[in-house]
Amino acid sequence: MTDSESGAPLAVTPQKLYSGLDDPTLDELDIKVVPNPYKGTALFEARYEEKIMFTNLPRSCKISIFSSTGDLVAIIEHTNGSSTEFWDLVSRNNQDVVSGLYLYVVEAGKQEAVSGKFVIIR
Repeated sequence: MTDSESGAPLAVTPQKLYSGLDDPTLDELDIKVVPNPYKGTALFEARYEEKIMFTNLPRSCKISIFSSTGDLVAIIEHTNGSSTEFWDLVSRNNQDVVSGLYLYVVEAGKQEAVSGKFVIIR
């Protein structure tokens, strides 16, 4: 391609390979935890799987999970490029988590973090 006035070639600038739109912000992604509440012996589970899924995630982010008292329970580094990530309900101390209310914080780059909550019933 050339500039129509001068005939000089146009500068090559890096661009994204997809639609050209910027990646959505964490707020726009509507991140959710499913199932919420998690019930250990729910009828819809084919077998006792002991995991929850974070959905609508960016390609790469860090998910921090806290107890209702603010203790850090687990950190998940999501780097596989998909929009989902599973957590096996095991704490960073290698213990099964107990019933209760949990908070999560999703951080991606320099974007403002997003938080939410979920419940585990054992």
